[in-house]
Amino acid sequence: MPKVRHTTLPRIHSARVKRMLNDRRFRARFAKLNAIRVDKSYDIPYIAGYSEDGRTVFVDRHLKTMMGRTDVARFIISHELTEKALLDLFNLDYQQAHHIATYVEHEFVTKEGVDWRQYCKFLDPQMKHIGHEKVQKIPKTLDIEPYQDEKDFHLLKRMKLHAR
Repeated sequence: MPKVRHTTLPRIHSARVKRMLNDRRFRARFAKLNAIRVDKSYDIPYIAGYSEDGRTVFVDRHLKTMMGRTDVARFIISHELTEKALLDLFNLDYQQAHHIATYVEHEFVTKEGVDWRQYCKFLDPQMKHIGHEKVQKIPKTLDIEPYQDEKDFHLLKRMKLHAR
């Protein structure tokens, strides 16, 4: 289930997607952004994930988040929160939610004056390393729906063995 940062972005012209992103329930999730707990003490396959209840975003403990003077963790966190909200509120499948979350992440990154290609270039090598590391410490509350939807059963088995 490689969560690849896309140098080519999905086209988000759909009226349905625009309605979802402007939905009051979706926007309410982001109003609580400062209340989201960020935990960087676990091994999280493919950089980051979220808790089943959506109140915690887990960022892999090995991820370097400083790209020059920019802490990219906030962009990754926005992606994860978007993905979780879309899955919970609109019953999308993981890939649909992931593509829309990537679009939202791109908008946030570029709005902050960060070059999207440089951002991807910074994260991609880390993603490959993290994605192939031995998972030794997985949070028990990590939402495994993305891994199930991607049918990454080998990884799921290893994750369940190391859940703490």
